[in-house]
Amino acid sequence: METYELEIELRLLVNQIKNKVKIEGKVMYIDLNDILDINHKVYDLLIEDFEKYYYFLNQAVKNVFLKDYEIRLTNLRVNTNISKIRVSNIGQLLSVKGIIKRTTKVIPRVYEISYLCENCGTITTIKQEKRTKIKPLRCVCGKKDMFNEDDCKTKDIQEINLEESHESTEGKQPQQIRVYLEGELTDRTLNSKLQPGKRVEIIGVVKKLPAFMSAKDEELNISEFMLQSNNVISLEEDDDLIISADDEEKIKDIAKNNPLDLLTNSLVPEIYGNNMVKKAIVLQMIKGVSKKKANGNVSQNDIHILLCGDVGVAKSQILKAASIKSPKSRMVVGTKTSKVALGAMAVRDEMLGSWSLECGAIVQANGGILCVDELDKMHKEHLADLLEPMSAASVTVNKAGISATLPANTSILAAANPIHGNYELSTPLAKQIDLPPPIINRFDLIFVLIDKPDEPFDSSMIEHVFRAYKETPKLGIPNDLFKKYITYCKKLKPSISDNLLKPIQDFYINLRKKSERSNARGIPINMRSIEGLIKLSEAHAKLRLSDTVEKIDFDAAKEIMIYCLSQIGYDEEEGIYDLSRITEKVPLSHRKKIDIILNILDSLEQKFGKDIYYKEILFECEKQSIPKWEMSGLLDELKRMTKIIEPRAGVYNLLA
Repeated sequence: METYELEIELRLLVNQIKNKVKIEGKVMYIDLNDILDINHKVYDLLIEDFEKYYYFLNQAVKNVFLKDYEIRLTNLRVNTNISKIRVSNIGQLLSVKGIIKRTTKVIPRVYEISYLCENCGTITTIKQEKRTKIKPLRCVCGKKDMFNEDDCKTKDIQEINLEESHESTEGKQPQQIRVYLEGELTDRTLNSKLQPGKRVEIIGVVKKLPAFMSAKDEELNISEFMLQSNNVISLEEDDDLIISADDEEKIKDIAKNNPLDLLTNSLVPEIYGNNMVKKAIVLQMIKGVSKKKANGNVSQNDIHILLCGDVGVAKSQILKAASIKSPKSRMVVGTKTSKVALGAMAVRDEMLGSWSLECGAIVQANGGILCVDELDKMHKEHLADLLEPMSAASVTVNKAGISATLPANTSILAAANPIHGNYELSTPLAKQIDLPPPIINRFDLIFVLIDKPDEPFDSSMIEHVFRAYKETPKLGIPNDLFKKYITYCKKLKPSISDNLLKPIQDFYINLRKKSERSNARGIPINMRSIEGLIKLSEAHAKLRLSDTVEKIDFDAAKEIMIYCLSQIGYDEEEGIYDLSRITEKVPLSHRKKIDIILNILDSLEQKFGKDIYYKEILFECEKQSIPKWEMSGLLDELKRMTKIIEPRAGVYNLLA
């Protein structure tokens, strides 16, 4: 198309869409769909050779509106994954969606300098394409090195590092691309969009990395792709998934008939059993309801779940399935995570040489789930980065002059293995899992997956595996619809019915009564457990698309909570619920026996004096039904605790 023909067509085009454009200050937003509907040739030219034809579009806008505007384009129909960008895309206009991993501060860049020749007064203008200034080599008068800067043009610039979302990677490593912003795109009104962890759509042109963005400040034969942004669109309000009217009908149909069972059976259909665990994970995906407190803080709606147990019980497969089917999710492995891979940290920027903020998986999964496999193998200093987001739903960074708090409304689904390979239900959790008590205590639900002989179960499992190999398994709800269902439910905010107060009170009081049996001093169910129960109930109400959290929701949540407590918080010897079994290495029954031994030693000391003999202790222990072998172990433990000493064989002294 000849230039004059193009100018005429563009002027006609701008006149036709004149009443459809959106103007905000110096910026004009043009919908690409409007251009496509009127002139598909112009649309194709803009997409294929953006910079050339964008110039002509600017000129047409100026002629029609008699004013200069920064033109921003919206609604590019086709989205491109970062990992699929190739040399053939250079110069093209693309739409790329992803998560902001890092952002630099806004700085000025000189892009053009005018030089005045001292000899003849000629002005020579040089475009600045490097980090260092480029001066004229010679004036038209023949003189060299006789130039003074007459004028320079600057613009605000900023760079963000964009990483493609987990949903678009199909299980492959997420790729990143550097995005260059200038002018109005660096305005402070966009600042909330351009924060690490935010999901955005970038409409921009693909280029090779220019020299001024490279630390070496020179053209190289080997470069990398960058995206020069034309528009930044926030995806935080609207999820990447588009729920059509047809999708909504399917979602409503699912909600009518036991939606929790349907989604549970579709979560990991290839794995037989563990239905209670799967139910809890489905509710975790949906989350509870955030509420504003009187002090202005917002209550946390995340549900944190830990899976532990024997090796080879499909914990990793469950995590992988959850990360694939949950919107806004990420998955990391504890043995392969660095500090920045989890939270956030200050890193030195290549373009500016200054410090900028880079966010990790917790922030990137904001609003979704972070699946952490091999949690027990993670470095202890990295584990500490989980404490703040699990309790406060945020990540705070105070390093290298950067002070920031990033949102991390992220549910943690983690898996850990016992220290000795196999899990012993009779031994406290804290003694078997190499995790700090503060981390363990932040999980709302902890499930133990045991591989034990069970003939009916084993027979059914083998049949399930056999059928899976012989024929294509029934998928239940397809992955795409599964994600849309979760996304649809998450946006609901059901209120809690007043009728639930009495059932919650009864549940709380009854469990605490079971922790007081036989004058035991166990740690009963606490308010953290009740908050977890309420969040599970709210998630179940959302799953039913209900406006109110009712008894049916509480019953479903209570069933999951009782199952969890019965596995890890029940002291069979005492017959009570003791939550100290979760975070403390010594169960209540064992602590109680230590107290009995100490009381025996104290009474014998008062009766016989400082030296207490082994045979006297044994005689008293037999009265308390403590066998000889157990008594010897308890005495050794008291020595390690420096409660007693053994100055000579068979003689013990109490220490003050």
